[in-house]
Amino acid sequence: MFSATLGSNAFKFPVIGTGTTGIISSIATGSPNGTFSGDVTYFPTTQFLFLEGVETANSTNRIVGFAGKPTSSIPTSGATFYALQDDFGLNSGVPFMRQPDSSGITVPQAEGIADAAIYWDVSGSSTAQRSFGFRTISITGQGTSQKSVMSLGGGRVLVDSNGRTFLRGSAIGTARQNLVKLPTVTDSELSSADDGLGNDFFGPNAAHFVLESAQVDLNDSTVSTTGATRFNPGGSPQTTTFFPTVVAVPATSTLGTRSTRTMGGYLGGAYQTEVAGALSTTTMFQGFNGNSFDATLRTSAAANKVQGLFKFDNAFGTGPTFQIPWGDKDAAFGDGSTTSGDSVFIDDETMAGGDQDGGGSVTINSSS
Repeated sequence: MFSATLGSNAFKFPVIGTGTTGIISSIATGSPNGTFSGDVTYFPTTQFLFLEGVETANSTNRIVGFAGKPTSSIPTSGATFYALQDDFGLNSGVPFMRQPDSSGITVPQAEGIADAAIYWDVSGSSTAQRSFGFRTISITGQGTSQKSVMSLGGGRVLVDSNGRTFLRGSAIGTARQNLVKLPTVTDSELSSADDGLGNDFFGPNAAHFVLESAQVDLNDSTVSTTGATRFNPGGSPQTTTFFPTVVAVPATSTLGTRSTRTMGGYLGGAYQTEVAGALSTTTMFQGFNGNSFDATLRTSAAANKVQGLFKFDNAFGTGPTFQIPWGDKDAAFGDGSTTSGDSVFIDDETMAGGDQDGGGSVTINSSS
């Protein structure tokens, strides 16, 4: 029997027998809002369990709970891979995204497939970070009926003043039900959820954690719990708030080659604008200089960081020039200052980065 105090009430549910991995149905013997039905998934080897349930009196109220033995020591080398479970609270198969936005889109990452990772080794540089990232990307259909979804999250593992490790980062996603409608965009702070004693990782070698939409500082103190934001330019209301809860369990994958490189490439494509919730224009763009310096990407295997820069403008006629710096600053890239948490570098095939200033803005220069 699992039992915990929630406010002034007892919260209880039965747990599957010791030594057995699996799922059982459960009925709560007590909770602040009465009984509920659901499933408990138990991992005896890694000493972790999580609950997914629905209240008996109100089937729209969905419950997610977890418990585990705190991690005593984290890995110091290599990478750990995780499978993010479906968000039961949001009834969504895409992390940090509402179910209506991804409805009808086939998601290739099943619950047991590795779609998140942490790279642990920080011995290569005094400015190295323990990179964390996850991704879900899918495109379904063709032509104007094509649907797409992308959810990306990243950050780093930090250590608080009590020696406990935690995750701090952010997530962003887009979803489009067809090419006629505008995409929805989600944006969220990201952190690992604490248990009642302030622990964030559970099981041997940090086998488990739970992600939530909350902003924490560099010591894992809560700054904001206002939730994730969904922006739907063609909807009413345009902006809504929701609260993701995503459980991570161990998964199997292979760490690829990790290289320190500087790469260049060309740019081309299209961007769209909207006015008053309606699609306004579609503009073809091209690299600003027309050479391989229009898209640059640098990686540091010692610092576990990535940095990039994109430059492009209107391919036909006049218009603004866009310059988008992204990723982290570091001495490894020749920078005079250092940032962390704005990029993810797991290996040469798994990397990502956010806006370099951390504010979600794009530098727009006037066209000459």
